[in-house]
Amino acid sequence: MATLEWRVPMPVSARELYDWHARPGAFERLLPPWEDIEVLEHVGTVEDGARLVMKLRKGPVSLRWHALHRDHIEGEQFVDVQVKGPFGKWVHTHRFLEEGEHSSILHDHIEYRLPLAPLSTFFGAGFARREVERLFTYRHERTRRDLERHAQWRGPRLRIAVTGASGFVGTALCAFLTTGGHDVVRLVRKNRARATETESGPRTASHSRDGTVVRAERYRARGHSERPAELEVTWDPKNGELDPSALEGIDALIHLAGENVGERRWTPEVKREIRDSRVRSNELLAKTVAAMRRPPEVLIVAGGTGIYGARGEERIDEDSSLGDGFLADVGRASEAAWDSVDRTRTRVVPLRIGLVLGAHGGVLSKLTPLFRCALGGPLGNGRQGVAWIGLDDLVAVIHRAIFDGRLDGPVNAVAGSVSNQELAKTLGRVLSRPAVLPAPAAALRAGLGERADALLLSGAYVEPKRLTEAGFELRNGDLESALCWELQGRST
Repeated sequence: MATLEWRVPMPVSARELYDWHARPGAFERLLPPWEDIEVLEHVGTVEDGARLVMKLRKGPVSLRWHALHRDHIEGEQFVDVQVKGPFGKWVHTHRFLEEGEHSSILHDHIEYRLPLAPLSTFFGAGFARREVERLFTYRHERTRRDLERHAQWRGPRLRIAVTGASGFVGTALCAFLTTGGHDVVRLVRKNRARATETESGPRTASHSRDGTVVRAERYRARGHSERPAELEVTWDPKNGELDPSALEGIDALIHLAGENVGERRWTPEVKREIRDSRVRSNELLAKTVAAMRRPPEVLIVAGGTGIYGARGEERIDEDSSLGDGFLADVGRASEAAWDSVDRTRTRVVPLRIGLVLGAHGGVLSKLTPLFRCALGGPLGNGRQGVAWIGLDDLVAVIHRAIFDGRLDGPVNAVAGSVSNQELAKTLGRVLSRPAVLPAPAAALRAGLGERADALLLSGAYVEPKRLTEAGFELRNGDLESALCWELQGRST
């Protein structure tokens, strides 16, 4: 039997550290981004009897891991054990030890045995130990980072509505918000309302008259405050349907939904769908907010740096002029939809987001397999600017925009900008692969049409002026650190 143990200082009290782990979303925040893991069933959080079933994929191999929680002591500890899975035995004890008013120790103790011991122990003990140590190094750093972000903006528990909550960014954001103690109201299209699970097992979502769908009932943990709630509200942006009364009482609205601009060839019909999905949804939400008795205090709206158009090597910030082209026109029309909002009652923050670096979504998830096969390289001449931001830092930008009144009006949600050639070279270095196979512009245009020029062969060097002025600190401020964090679970 092998054992591993860590005692990691954390910047909050033991009670706050326990609460973070006990809230919905904590497991999702701790999933290693470099692993291919699918959650099949998740009932409860840390209380006795809570269970989790997930599928792990390693190349062509797929394994299921059934975990069960036991030995729960409110505010002090819980234990998860493998019922069935890749290990011969796995027992993980989490303890939360007080150190001071705003400091604590996260004590992780693991006992595990490899399958088919002792043969597997002889051949695989070293590899298994390194992988477990890598996983927990990442988990501890992720926990610390999230706790620091939440502690920086301590305040009342908020009710926050999110569109696009099941998407690449939305999934990470909602888990971050609920672990911070906030209630999340997910706006879902009518045909996506679904049955969900609570701590007591499966239940069918039920619709109220105002369009609200209960996704998970609020419940009280033994001896401490009510845990965050998750609700669903149905809407139909295509047909302009959203009941304002369904959003009464929300403190912030975050709009992430919109047609993906890179998935399909830009035929006239697809371009119309892209524009309508973004502009109409903004117009509907602006109309809904205007009709509310108590509108949210802040609206945060996702857009892209494509609003600046192709700008060569010019350095761009929020005070720069907007550009030309399809993406710039869509961005301009989308932001204009919010002009009708009463800015004396509601702060509006349009985010102009760069390339989001995340292992399981966006462009990086498509580039990584090519680069791992040594098929990566610069696109076109490689000189075009690529504005980028790590997924964790983007979540932190959105969180900051909820609380910080200095962020008002357009904000460039970028860590910085590099040339496309530098992006390719850095990704190759992180993956220990050459990045010397260029993709000729002519071939990209032949295969992708108009999208090639707009998304790949042109760009802008965009700077985060407003974030810098507000004192926002990036956790992964250079490109290599951001890529290492997502693909390897470490920073440079």
